[in-house]
Amino acid sequence: MANNAYQLLLNAHLRDINPIKAGWSDDVERAAFCAARTSTILHYIVSGHGELILEGRSYPVGEGQCFLLTPKDGEGSFTAKGESPVAYHWVNFTGTMSHCFSELPPVFDVPDELLPNLKALGHDAPCCAYGLAADLLMFRSCMISKDVQECDYAEYAMDLVQNTYMEPITVASVAEVMALDRSYLSRVFRKKTGQTLQSYIHEVRVQEAKRLMMEGYNVTEVSQMCGFKNAFIFSKNFSHITGMSPTEWKKIVELNIRTKKNHFSERTKE
Repeated sequence: MANNAYQLLLNAHLRDINPIKAGWSDDVERAAFCAARTSTILHYIVSGHGELILEGRSYPVGEGQCFLLTPKDGEGSFTAKGESPVAYHWVNFTGTMSHCFSELPPVFDVPDELLPNLKALGHDAPCCAYGLAADLLMFRSCMISKDVQECDYAEYAMDLVQNTYMEPITVASVAEVMALDRSYLSRVFRKKTGQTLQSYIHEVRVQEAKRLMMEGYNVTEVSQMCGFKNAFIFSKNFSHITGMSPTEWKKIVELNIRTKKNHFSERTKE
């Protein structure tokens, strides 16, 4: 029978990697993992060896290795092999960068210098969300390919814009928050999305502006609520993206609703 212990971590609300639970299991004989999970779980084998069964496939796991369970994985199990007991430490985490861990194989070796806080977990070692987050961020940087990280940067930037479009954000301010060079972020973003980060900021603001105008807000109010400097700049960007002024767009939408006919297509023919 395994000696298990875990600790719910103080939610630090970290955006990138947010550890939510951590613990250790001594003398593991067998453990079952259900398919319904909303977080990623990383296990580090402290001693012993065993077998991971994941979605019907078998993976040998030994001391100094990790095995990983992501929300994409189905149910699985771990069974100890041999006479030596198995002990492992583990951490559950979420965050905008947690999805990139699915690029790793289910079982992999870990360099000695990585995951020091996870390896140190124990009865006398308190869990720290910040320390475990630092472990996982460094692990991600060393173990996950540059292409995946670049994709992650683009997704992080999009998430940041979607949550702060109402503020006076710029490409430079997004790069500063992400601690990246502006030119590098712009290049990565365009490579992964096919558009510039600046155009994406305008696009998100205009889409939100459409919703607000249909709720009855006027052009001046919408421009302020969507992060534009003034109504003129808002109208200019709106016209560039939609091909018509905010007032024209709103009139056509209202006409579509009344007549249940797509008057946008008729305008395009003209």
